[in-house]
Amino acid sequence: MIVHTSVSVGDVCYNVNNVWRPASAGDVTTSGDVMLGVALADGDTEAGPILIRGVARLQAGHIADTSGQNGDALYLSTDIGQVQFAPPSGTGDIVRIVGYCLDEDDDIIYFNPDNTFIEVA
Repeated sequence: MIVHTSVSVGDVCYNVNNVWRPASAGDVTTSGDVMLGVALADGDTEAGPILIRGVARLQAGHIADTSGQNGDALYLSTDIGQVQFAPPSGTGDIVRIVGYCLDEDDDIIYFNPDNTFIEVA
């Protein structure tokens, strides 16, 4: 599968038509009923490594808030390619658990995205 040039290592991405692009909870087409993964290399419009389940180190600062602690669930963030402890709450946002925090200081997570999601009304 191709990794789009807009992807940086450590971004949470979605797959559409075999192309991985950065995901955002602010858009159902990039976060709802789509396959998610973590980029293990920068995108270059060639086949690239994507983690679909397992331990990943996100890009520095990609846990978008500090309201949780190690062991807490992480949700896809409305900040592109990032995750957060608090569920997104804006109208039209997608609430989807993508894994659990292992080390907040170093942005290390257990990435295991849930197949279900909720759109905030």
